[in-house]
Amino acid sequence: MSGTTGSRDALLHAFNGRASTVTKTVIGRLYDNMPSYRVVPREQLAESIGQIIAIVAEVVRSGIVPAPDDIVQARTSAAARAQQDVPVQDIMRAFRFTIGGIHESLLQLVSDQEIPAAEMVLVTDTLWRFSDAYTTSQITAFQTAVIDRALHRARRTQQFLRDLADGVEDEAGMQRPARELGLRTDGTYAAVRARIDDGDEADRLRLELEQDAIRRGGSALYAVTGSELLGVTDTRPGIIGSAHLVGVGDYVGLLDAAASFRSAEVARNAAALIGMTGVVSAVDLGWKMAAAHAGDANAILAERYLEPLRRYGTFGRMIEDTLRAYLAADRSIPKAARSMPVHVNTLRYRLRRFEELTGRPLDATATIVELSWALEITARMETRWSDVTVAVHDR
Repeated sequence: MSGTTGSRDALLHAFNGRASTVTKTVIGRLYDNMPSYRVVPREQLAESIGQIIAIVAEVVRSGIVPAPDDIVQARTSAAARAQQDVPVQDIMRAFRFTIGGIHESLLQLVSDQEIPAAEMVLVTDTLWRFSDAYTTSQITAFQTAVIDRALHRARRTQQFLRDLADGVEDEAGMQRPARELGLRTDGTYAAVRARIDDGDEADRLRLELEQDAIRRGGSALYAVTGSELLGVTDTRPGIIGSAHLVGVGDYVGLLDAAASFRSAEVARNAAALIGMTGVVSAVDLGWKMAAAHAGDANAILAERYLEPLRRYGTFGRMIEDTLRAYLAADRSIPKAARSMPVHVNTLRYRLRRFEELTGRPLDATATIVELSWALEITARMETRWSDVTVAVHDR
């Protein structure tokens, strides 16, 4: 036993004398083989590798491998590399380079000092068990660091977008966070607003919008704050699920985004009044922006165009659907009939019944304008009436 202890002490004494050489060799291999590590200063790498060498020496001397939670150096080193944007796979690979360099040095010393092979087997076994524990500690630390960074970025993004929406007073102070969050301060962006009470659903929409921007090669930034999703994008979002309503503002300079956030909110609120979903801007809504807020006009048009139909329950709804198809087909009866589908004579009959029930001729410009308003705005803003028991059928 004393011979074994003596040979191991001699091995470690010689190994400690080679620590600086091992460190330089490992740093060279990292810089040569791993581009992600070239951002890490040499002195930081030297300190980290030196700490690993010291831990290895103690583990080999005692034969005791610490538990992953007790290897503090692994956690602090992994966290530091994560902050430097080194990928986790490169952090793991860098440790393998380090432990490989240490093992090579120990093997060479065993050969030089003619230490019994059985002793080296024990040393190697201890070294690899330590490697497993160290790697486990690294992974845990990296995962924690990634989560912390994601939370930190989310908070910064939320604050940045809220500041943009409120209006930028300190333009110089907003330049740096904009760049760090991946936005160009000399570019033009449209604000995005959506109101979703379910936090998980809001996050799913955020991810969908972010992925949509990536697919389109655009630049965008989104965050969920409270019950609202805020964002800025240089590419108009594509079609999203019909379950959501997303308001998009005008394109303006990034630091002037407060005006765009206001127009996005106005568009979203107007679209919500008439039950629209999808991606909506003020330009998309056009005249509907004003109509959605014209309470008196909606009341007049409801009485003029909708109430006469409501008295006929199911048949009244058929007439309304027919009118929508007729207008959507630019008043082409054959095209509207195909879209429903019904026979052209059935469609003509329903249009004639509309004129009879309302007293409004469909060949009058005023009727077409008011009817479009009533169907697209007024009817959407009101709760659809319930079926009545009046049984009226097409004849």
